[in-house]
Amino acid sequence: MNCINILKISFFIIAAFIFSGCNNIHPEKINPTDVKEIYFGSLPPGEETIFPLSNFSEVMNSMHYRDTTITDRKVIDEYSVLINNLKTNPRAECNIDMRVISIIKMEDGNIRKIGYGYKWSILYDGILMRDDPEVFSFLQRILYTPHPLTYWLTEEEKIALTSLKETE
Repeated sequence: MNCINILKISFFIIAAFIFSGCNNIHPEKINPTDVKEIYFGSLPPGEETIFPLSNFSEVMNSMHYRDTTITDRKVIDEYSVLINNLKTNPRAECNIDMRVISIIKMEDGNIRKIGYGYKWSILYDGILMRDDPEVFSFLQRILYTPHPLTYWLTEEEKIALTSLKETE
């Protein structure tokens, strides 16, 4: 084989690698029944920082950080579907200024980490994903919209609470 043929073959192998890129890398799908809880940490909307927050510990150590843990099956199911529908974004650079983090704790002890920029950028277990307005709407609704105390109750719990109030 001459030198020209080796260069041609090398070029095609390198080109195939570059153009396939991260397209074949996908985070593992989440089975909602395997999720124990979801931990969310977030900064208040519009919170300014001197430097971009590029990893989970920077978000967790920021001054106005707040957190919540979700165990509600309805919310876990909804979030799992949204996360499972995310698509990879192999062509984009991974410069994310995280404002919300999500740590999904599985029943087997494994965790999945997802970081969100403010209204754009999703980093799922180190893989940059395409932005999804539905995910950001979910985060807005769950983390930033005030809810009545009964919002998190199941229908059975709401009925029991109503019955209890009627007997008083």
